[in-house]
Amino acid sequence: MIHALASGDQSLAEAKLTPLWHALGVVQHHDSITGTSKAFVYDDYTSQLDDGNTAATTAVLSALLEVDALADQWDICPPVREAPSQCAKLAAGQLVAVYNPLFYTRDIAVTLDAGEGDLCVRYRGLNTTSMVPSQLRPAPAGSTGAYQLSFVAPAVPAAGMLTFELATCSAHRVSTASQLRVHARGSTTTIENNYYRLTVDVVTGKPISLLDKTRDVSTPFNVDVLYYVPEGSPNSSRSGAYVFASFGPAMSFPGPRGPVYKYSGPVFQEIEVTVDSASGVVQRFRLYNNDSGGLEVITTVGPISISDGNGKEVVVSYRTGLMSAGAVYTDTHGLEFIKRSYNVLSGQFPVENPISGNYYPVSSAGYIKDFENTFAVLTDRGQGIASLETGSLELMVHRRLLQDGDQKGAGEPLNDTTTITTTHRVQFNQTSSAMRGIRRGTLEAEHPPVVLYAHAARVHPIEWRPAAADLPENVHLSTLQVTQYDVADGLHTLLRLHHLFAVGEDTRLSEPATVDLRRLFADWAITQATEVSLSGNHVLGRLGNATKITLQPMDVRTFAISMTRNSGAKL
Repeated sequence: MIHALASGDQSLAEAKLTPLWHALGVVQHHDSITGTSKAFVYDDYTSQLDDGNTAATTAVLSALLEVDALADQWDICPPVREAPSQCAKLAAGQLVAVYNPLFYTRDIAVTLDAGEGDLCVRYRGLNTTSMVPSQLRPAPAGSTGAYQLSFVAPAVPAAGMLTFELATCSAHRVSTASQLRVHARGSTTTIENNYYRLTVDVVTGKPISLLDKTRDVSTPFNVDVLYYVPEGSPNSSRSGAYVFASFGPAMSFPGPRGPVYKYSGPVFQEIEVTVDSASGVVQRFRLYNNDSGGLEVITTVGPISISDGNGKEVVVSYRTGLMSAGAVYTDTHGLEFIKRSYNVLSGQFPVENPISGNYYPVSSAGYIKDFENTFAVLTDRGQGIASLETGSLELMVHRRLLQDGDQKGAGEPLNDTTTITTTHRVQFNQTSSAMRGIRRGTLEAEHPPVVLYAHAARVHPIEWRPAAADLPENVHLSTLQVTQYDVADGLHTLLRLHHLFAVGEDTRLSEPATVDLRRLFADWAITQATEVSLSGNHVLGRLGNATKITLQPMDVRTFAISMTRNSGAKL
């Protein structure tokens, strides 16, 4: 989208974006998506994605030269989800630009690795400067700096960009999180914001209850990291790269559980506990102070210990007080949700394994509900999910196997020695309105911000507002791809709009939504719009002057758009 709205240069797209498109096409292979490839093939998939990402980074920075003549002096923070931070180690005197890939204005939480313990953040507009609340905490394992600096970039415009400056602050202005080691037995501690309150046992670090403060409704709430032992399954059905076949039960890590730490500051409140140091299992529970999007559960696992001679299949387990009757709802590639009932498969197939037979894939989210309440877990990647008891959810986050137990063709054990950090966003809401939070939360998890950085002495602050107006709350602009560009004929793009809600999911947001295509972009004027098939190769009809289109629930509509840059447009 940055390339289309800033530049539109087709030769740039073909030269710099094609390697990434090629790599993304290759990793659609089923062995890549599912992780059933051999280790050296996995390494090749990773290498191709890295090369494609490097080329695309050059394309983005080149496109931004239309926005700022010094844009090529910036660099892009690598979007590595395995790292708990979004960027390289930064210091005072550097600028950080935050790009919002969604077509509505939003506040964006940003976390950076920092090497200095006295940093603060300033908003750097074109004509104004103002302080932004920020918070430092000691860096968790795996970070490149001694600290992590967090701040919330306020009101980042739709498909636009704002700039912030890292500065050194005097002691009384530094927002360093206070660290508390809790010793007292039989007592609890809490973290809370305007929307949720989490109560935690101070000895184990395990949550006890979760309160929805907007309704004053709470539920018993337990979170733990457990594992299945694949070698404990019968010889006829063992786990391997293709198959999860453990009969359980899920086991607790031997521990001992480490001390509980609490961090509080102007940006977030957080509880941290080491679950098992041998397998590198650490959990953090975080609430941003002004965020209604839910509780973040950040879990780090790895390398998984095999000192006991067993592989392990690691899950994050959630237990609540909901009367969910054994049903879990899972998304289908981020679109509609499907009800999955315990021990019930489609067709006439019996459930032979009560654990793996009730696991289902999720791309974005899964939830359980009763008449009053819905409990949802939003993921940052594809994972397996199950509800094995009423009121419970568990998601598999990591695996390390010592045998090729399923004998399905991998020819080697899934002996994964990596460390992963995965973030779940937990929501506890009234059932009648729960899908609003789920849909928005999954959309934002799938479209994290792009963060750029540069030294303040070398560049200008970037403030870019390419959208004429925000899209309706229930519509997502999923594609804006350049198909052709020349100075005389203008810019030709493929544009897709997606209605985010299914029929009946929400009393207001499941209604049809209307969008005027001519009012989408601030710097480009649409000269022609033609509706085409989803793949873009079949014409359905020319819109003419009637550029207002209506999307029904779950509609995805595609348009071939011709545009010219507005006279006097200032990027």
